[in-house]
Amino acid sequence: MASRRILFFVLLFISQRLIAQNTTWGDYKLVGNQTGISQLTTAQTKEYFKGKYTLWSSGKSVKVVLHSSQSKHSAALAKLIYNTNQQGVQKFWLSLVFQGRANPPVFLDSDAEMVNFVAKTPGSIAIIAKESYCPAQLIISIK
Repeated sequence: MASRRILFFVLLFISQRLIAQNTTWGDYKLVGNQTGISQLTTAQTKEYFKGKYTLWSSGKSVKVVLHSSQSKHSAALAKLIYNTNQQGVQKFWLSLVFQGRANPPVFLDSDAEMVNFVAKTPGSIAIIAKESYCPAQLIISIK
């Protein structure tokens, strides 16, 4: 009986470590179009994705693009940026939009859709998997 408890806690610990490994900034890259910036800190990146800023220094409106609940990255990025789950992210944005403090984000299912949207939409930003294709001119470094 004691060995089952130990095994349970070992498996729990390992699973939590694996989840934590999947939610690091190093696994993702930031992409943007005509934002007027080439680099952001981690804190600034989170602020943009939390709707703190509505305009870029270039004067263009910030258009946040997020992974939909259908995306395999939605849970990891919800935890990484908002410290919640996908439903928490949707509630967060509903509250901001309802209060008139931000425009709603665009939710897309895949990295390819996100890159395509960002490429066509000035002022937009998204976070995609590091291994996903993206034209170099759209990449914004996170320091």
